[in-house]
Amino acid sequence: MKLAVHDLLMLNTGETPKENVQKTKGLVQYAESLGYSRYWFSEHHGFPASASIAPELLVAYYAAATKTMRLGTGGTMIMHYSPLKIAETFKTLEAIAPGRIDLGLGRAPGGGPAEIMALSEGRPMLDRDPQMYGKINDILALLTDGRATEASPLYRNVFAAPNTGDDVPQPWMLGSSGQSAMKAAELGLGYSFVKWFGYNPGISPAVFQSYRDSFKPSVFFDHPIVSMDYRVLITDTEEELHRHEKSFELSYLTLGQPQATLVSPDRAESYVYTEADEARLKHAYDNRILIKGTKQQVKDILDEEIAAYHIDELMVHVPVYSLEARKNTYKYLADMYL
Repeated sequence: MKLAVHDLLMLNTGETPKENVQKTKGLVQYAESLGYSRYWFSEHHGFPASASIAPELLVAYYAAATKTMRLGTGGTMIMHYSPLKIAETFKTLEAIAPGRIDLGLGRAPGGGPAEIMALSEGRPMLDRDPQMYGKINDILALLTDGRATEASPLYRNVFAAPNTGDDVPQPWMLGSSGQSAMKAAELGLGYSFVKWFGYNPGISPAVFQSYRDSFKPSVFFDHPIVSMDYRVLITDTEEELHRHEKSFELSYLTLGQPQATLVSPDRAESYVYTEADEARLKHAYDNRILIKGTKQQVKDILDEEIAAYHIDELMVHVPVYSLEARKNTYKYLADMYL
């Protein structure tokens, strides 16, 4: 089983982005030392509580601090950028860290209406494919030989430099509903399903089997690979779990609120859940959008998920205030599966 991290670089209350970026450097290096396969950074616009706004810059920065682990974007919000710019950026990253660069192809906006309009400089997007699969085709063509002869007319006569030869970034199709799985199979891409978004927590295992059965090998992947992304908190004891679980849960209840920083266990303890909060948390735990517990409790849950979906890689997002609790979660997962 491979392990990976999905990091939104959520700020603790009172923490600065500069402090968070430096703290994350230690986390990236720690994950690499444990044997994690990859570490991804998100792209969220208009969210002061996150330091992960330009993930490709974080990839470049942390590439210099690591040696073996793959680094990537989970994801790059392609609706905002030209396929040529995306291809040139990630080919440059590939030149910086050969064989270690991932491109998560995100079709969501990663921000609100005001941010969408600002990023497009007010230009309408009515000509865009709603799922942007045509744009993905252009990106993939530009990533390979540098000249998108099979792309749409706008990109057929441009060259995506630098030329990295056979070394190409690995593109992944990101999904949270299951609708893009077959497109990932058609294009020969890895498929990363973000279960903790909660859009389709009861997704059928048949979706992933269809992806495997229909997969067409490509220059990027010669076989199908499924990465499943969970929000996880693991502790050594029930007492320690009780100490950190509310901070972990509040990060879920405030998901999407731009100013919602991670709160300390002491501050979280004073928060009183409403009936709606309790119902939302119960749904999240019942559907494994959230997973918490001691080592054996979490392993039992994850083993069931692995068996049901035939997961190749577990990716985890650990939004918790305590740095120690987060590092322990990474370590306990490594103890279980590496």
